[in-house]
Amino acid sequence: MKKLLLCSFAALLLISCNSIDDSKSGSVVFNTNIENIDTLRAAYPVMWKNLSTIVEGDGHSGRFASKIDSVKPFSVLLEARIGDIAGEIPKEVNFTAYGLALMPGSKAVLVLSASDNAYYKAGSFDTLFTTVNQWQEMKMNFKLPENLKKDHTLKAYVWNNGIGELLVDDINIEFTY
Repeated sequence: MKKLLLCSFAALLLISCNSIDDSKSGSVVFNTNIENIDTLRAAYPVMWKNLSTIVEGDGHSGRFASKIDSVKPFSVLLEARIGDIAGEIPKEVNFTAYGLALMPGSKAVLVLSASDNAYYKAGSFDTLFTTVNQWQEMKMNFKLPENLKKDHTLKAYVWNNGIGELLVDDINIEFTY
C-alpha cells in the first residue's frame, strides 16, 4: 500500500511539473551602433530605415550617429513585421538609445508604433537634454496590447520634437515574449 501511494504521489508530481505554460518565453534583441551602414542596408526581414540621417563624427560608441533636427526629425528606425521578429507576438518592448544635444532646445521622444493604428506609444525626454555635448541614456518599456497581429508592422525610432539638433546612437530594442 505504501508503495502504491508513493508511486501515485510521484506520478502526480510528474504530471504537475509537465503542465508548465507552453507559450514562448524569452526575448529577441535588435541593436545597432550605426557603424556599418552597409549591414544596416542589407538587413532583412527586419529593416533599419531612414539611413539618410547618419552622419560621421563623434558617436556614443564609434564614429557614426543618426542626426535629427527640425528638418529630419526621425532617427534611424527599426521596422519589422511582427511575425518576422520571432514568429510570436511580443508582450513588451524595451527600447534604449543614447542621445546628445548639439544645441539648446533639443528634445527627444522614443516612439513605438504599429501599422493600421493598432498601437502608438511615446515616451518624452524633453528635460533630459539641458546640457549640450553630453551623451544621455533614454530608456522606455512599452507594454503591448493583445490586439496586435503577426502581419502588423512595428516601428521603433527617436523623434526630435524640438528645434535643436540631436545625435542618436546605440539603439537597442528588445522584444520580450
